[in-house]
Amino acid sequence: MKIKLTPPYFFTIEPYENRLRLIVLKNEEEYVCRKETKNNLVKFFAGEDSTLFKGRLQLKKQNNEILIQAKSEILGSIPISAFNKILETI
Repeated sequence: MKIKLTPPYFFTIEPYENRLRLIVLKNEEEYVCRKETKNNLVKFFAGEDSTLFKGRLQLKKQNNEILIQAKSEILGSIPISAFNKILETI
């Protein structure tokens, strides 16, 4: 499932071995990606931390939304509830 961010970016999550790949696409090509366990993502959404990951792809919690930041630029946001629904389907 692709989630539209600011054009030309999309965000998607796909299974990868025992982890998940969080991918930002630019013009249908992989722009940045991060591998993480589903458990760590669930803990992040439920916990107090406001930022997950360091590096080229970061997730930031703000007002019940997850901001998607790639290469120091905020590309869009996803409601936490929608993000959790995606995780439930994977």
